[in-house]
Amino acid sequence: MLPTEAGESKPDFFREAVRSPALQNSINPFHPELTNPLRKGQVNSSPPQFALLSPTNQYTSLATNFLLPNNADKVYLNGNVIAQSGTTPATVNSVVGVRQGNGMVVIRPLTIDGCLGYTPTAAVKFDGTNAGRFVCYQYQGPSTTISGTSRSIRTGYVMAARSVASDADAATFLSDIANAPVTSTIVSGTWSASVVLSSGTLAAAQDIARGVTVYRRFNGKDYSRARYSVSDGTTDVDYAAKWLDTVPSK
Repeated sequence: MLPTEAGESKPDFFREAVRSPALQNSINPFHPELTNPLRKGQVNSSPPQFALLSPTNQYTSLATNFLLPNNADKVYLNGNVIAQSGTTPATVNSVVGVRQGNGMVVIRPLTIDGCLGYTPTAAVKFDGTNAGRFVCYQYQGPSTTISGTSRSIRTGYVMAARSVASDADAATFLSDIANAPVTSTIVSGTWSASVVLSSGTLAAAQDIARGVTVYRRFNGKDYSRARYSVSDGTTDVDYAAKWLDTVPSK
C-alpha cells in the first residue's frame, strides 16, 4: 500500500515515477505486460487495465493515478489551462493535457469502475513535491475489505502524444482526443475496448477472470511489442527489462 501526502492509502502501481522533459514519450504506470509503445510525433493508446486487490487488506481509498510533471509549461483540463497547485475538480470523463515546449501528452479515461457502490470521482491534484496527478477515485469511504467480483476494478484510458507548435495546435490535439470514438464492452467475461484516432484504430481485450491480454490490435491486425516500450522513432527501449526484471540492491 502507498500512503500519499493527503493521508490516503492505495495499492502501489508504481515502481518509479518517470518524467520526460520533452513530454514526447508516454510512460504507462500500470502493469508492464499491458503497455504499448508510443512513437514520437504519433498517437497511440494503452490497452485496458484492471487491478486485482487483496481480499484481506483494508482499504479506505482506491484510485487510478496518472502522474503529471511539476512545472510544465501548461496543464489543461477540458481545454482550459489550470494552475499547477492545489486541487482542481474534474470528472472521470475529463481530458487532461500536459505541454512542455513543442511536446504534449493528453490523457482521456475511457472506463473507470467504482466498487462497493461508490460512484467514481476525479480531480487534478498538485499535492506532492515531485509530481502532480490526475486521480480517478474508485472508492473512498470507511475502511473495508474488497472481495468477490468487486476485486476486479477496471481502468481503461487513451494516452496520446503529439508535437504542437502553437496554442491552436494544442487546442486541436485536445479536441481530437476528446472527440475520438471509443467502445468499451464486456462479453462472456472478456473486456474489449477500442479507440479511433487519426493514426488508426487501436483495440485491446482482456480476460477479466484470468487477468491476461486476449489481443492487442492496430487497424485490425494483431501485434506484440516489448512489455514496457518507449520509442523516439528510431530506437526502442524496454523499460520493463531495465527497471522491473532486475531487483535493485538495498
